[in-house]
Amino acid sequence: MSELLRATHVVKTYTVKPGITGKGGGTLHAVDDVSFSVRKSESVGLVGESGCGKSTLGRCLLRLENLDRGSIALEGQEIQDISGKDLLPVRKRMQLIFQDPYSALNPRDTILKSVAEPLQAFGIKDRRESLEEARSFLSYVGLGKSEWSKYPHELSGGQRQRVVIARAMISSPAFVVCDEPVSALDASIRAQVLNLMKRLQQDTGVSYLFISHDLSVVRFLCTRILVMYLGEIIEETSREELYSHPMHPYTKALLSSIPIPDVTHDRKRILLPGELPDPMHPPEGCRFAPRCPYATDLCRKEKPASRDIGDGHTVCCHHI
Repeated sequence: MSELLRATHVVKTYTVKPGITGKGGGTLHAVDDVSFSVRKSESVGLVGESGCGKSTLGRCLLRLENLDRGSIALEGQEIQDISGKDLLPVRKRMQLIFQDPYSALNPRDTILKSVAEPLQAFGIKDRRESLEEARSFLSYVGLGKSEWSKYPHELSGGQRQRVVIARAMISSPAFVVCDEPVSALDASIRAQVLNLMKRLQQDTGVSYLFISHDLSVVRFLCTRILVMYLGEIIEETSREELYSHPMHPYTKALLSSIPIPDVTHDRKRILLPGELPDPMHPPEGCRFAPRCPYATDLCRKEKPASRDIGDGHTVCCHHI
């Protein structure tokens, strides 16, 4: 498969103002020197704890946030410096599926109007054609005529997520960032939505960056997985390799926390000491060193480089 999107040395920081006491200001390091690529028709998972920078990275890729440094290329075109009306063709090719569909939808618009809106905004079709296409797409995602004239508050959470998916996909994007799209759904509805997303990919060839803290969900949908910790990608490999041979101590801890529906299966969970370090004052060496059971003085002083240990499996660790 050919390459669709490439992020190179992406850096994003935020300036935090001091509080009323004059303390607490500084620079928050949200994304720090991240590089990876997404191929056409590929699903890439991005996993890590809350606060590690996953959503910020997704917003940077979509140009919803301006980069401090680095570059983003979509279909061979660098887009990090594009702005204003020149971004419109890029927006058409890149979309976002939100975690909370209720806040993502205009409460004053029917779902039919909400789904048709991108076609008119991008100048793809006129109003009549847009509404007709929206009806067809809503049927495709499992919402019948009885729902078309309803407003977001009249739908269930699963129905609203289907609306958001239809709205993101109706303009035929090449790349979609899925920011925790099923985390708020019940297990049965979650499975239906994931199957819908897989069917959409098979039918359209769209590529996904699937952001999640649930590794069981990522395992179902994604073929390659990135593990993020405190703004950095610390491990990258295929789905099969990650679940069978995780290498980074943090990845092993994440995998050990996946629930297993078998009471007879005895698996030791790896409990990490402490909490995620302050992103305003990240550790000097390896950022995982304060919580790592194998950390040495080298880890605390020197940041590990990303090393390829074979078959595209890369790890940032001094002891691997």
